[in-house]
Amino acid sequence: MADHRHLPVSGSFGEETNKDNKFTDEEWQLGQWSDREVTVPVLDTFTGSVYTYAEYDTGLLSEIPTLTAIYTLASTGERMEKALAFQSLTSGTYSVLSRGAAGNTVIYRLSSKSEDGYTYSQDYTVNFARVPTLASIRVEDQIGVDQAASIPFAPDTMEYTYKVLDTVTAVTITGSRWKTATP
Repeated sequence: MADHRHLPVSGSFGEETNKDNKFTDEEWQLGQWSDREVTVPVLDTFTGSVYTYAEYDTGLLSEIPTLTAIYTLASTGERMEKALAFQSLTSGTYSVLSRGAAGNTVIYRLSSKSEDGYTYSQDYTVNFARVPTLASIRVEDQIGVDQAASIPFAPDTMEYTYKVLDTVTAVTITGSRWKTATP
């Protein structure tokens, strides 16, 4: 009888990058797995579906297990459970990440029914951590005088207010990117 206390699975994660909704292993770099948990850095400009390519140990499991993604929709906060296919380049979870600093967590549950009729499950937690891409915002008037924001710049702040004099006829807004803004 196989040992079901540990149901090994390996996987890679990526984003939709072409018309076939497929990704390659090089899309996102994984951190180190520890206690079935890993962190995947993702630029804060990415939104959309996360694609998972997962495999399981066919020598340990005699029947094909199920793989379920459990997560919260970034757009509504609704809890989702979605069945995924193994060894699929198109099996994705939608609305996992929205633009901005908020990350998300997806729990991938691998379940297998044993010969004794019991179902064994094991969870693999993937934390999608956002990597900031914007280091600063600069607002200048028509002659190049800096305008002051109501609050200092912070990567997780989505709105700023600038008070300008009524003599200002035009503004130029520029942003600078973090030098290390790569996942």
